[in-house]
Amino acid sequence: QIIDQPIHLDFLNLNLQKNDLSISYFKKYSIWVKNDYIFYVVEKKKEFEEIRIQQERNFFEKVLNKLFRYKLKLFHKYS
Repeated sequence: QIIDQPIHLDFLNLNLQKNDLSISYFKKYSIWVKNDYIFYVVEKKKEFEEIRIQQERNFFEKVLNKLFRYKLKLFHKYS
């Protein structure tokens, strides 16, 4: 729903909490001035579920990920 009225985040957050909702995504965008609109996706709160990514990746994705981490290590010298 498009709401073309200012809504303060503390007010929004209070109402979301009362209704067992949370913000799952938001994006700022500009029409008249910089960041004058914000798009929110709100969803029902749910229990955290840990899903291990390594179980969902195929062999090719694992190799690409390993190469990417190696590249970071080479160029950024972190420990």
